[in-house]
Amino acid sequence: MVIMRIARVLAGLSAAALVSALNAPAGAQSGLRQVSDGKGLFAISIPSDWAVAGDRMSDTVFRGLRASAMGHNVVSTLAAHSRGEGSGVGAILAVAAVDLPHPVSSAEFGAAARQELPAAWTVTQDGRATIAGRDAHYLYFIMHDGDYAPALYMVMAYFTVGRMGFVVVGGTLNEPESIRTHFATISRILETFRPSPTLGASVTGGSSGRAAVDRARRADRRQKDSAPARIP
Repeated sequence: MVIMRIARVLAGLSAAALVSALNAPAGAQSGLRQVSDGKGLFAISIPSDWAVAGDRMSDTVFRGLRASAMGHNVVSTLAAHSRGEGSGVGAILAVAAVDLPHPVSSAEFGAAARQELPAAWTVTQDGRATIAGRDAHYLYFIMHDGDYAPALYMVMAYFTVGRMGFVVVGGTLNEPESIRTHFATISRILETFRPSPTLGASVTGGSSGRAAVDRARRADRRQKDSAPARIP
């Protein structure tokens, strides 16, 4: 089933990239500012002192998804992180937009992903909720990735708009101080998630929603074709 394969590669988050972002330089807390992906498919607000990661970091965070056979279904990603405090440990936020083969509910999207999580990830809570005024499926889990990478405490929220699926991920180190410091902010950020209004047409069968997706996929292909070869 295509949805299940997409869910499987959504589990390919890179703990190494997340930890790298968590150890960014320190910065002060402040108000929110809205940022959006380069394809215009979604917007989300982050603290003004957070940094939006470049395309390289964004792709690294979703390396399993991008490198998979279903990577062509990923039409846009965005990653951002706090600048840490004191010890340099902060928080991470990442969003992926996925072109689904057919419309599904957020519950179906999330349930499929739940079945495909790596065995080393420990789910502590999951269910259905209204987030940012939209129906969503959520997971709280502890992310383990090998013997040396520190464990992360994460939340993953799944949204759908017609054939477009969105995965919004936030997290920090799985330590009481980090969770107390950052999870209120992560929850606040999740409540600001906004899919592009143009995608709403795809729910009712209109053409503008699909046109927005098609434009994003063409732009993604052009970006990949123009990117310089990476030296191993």
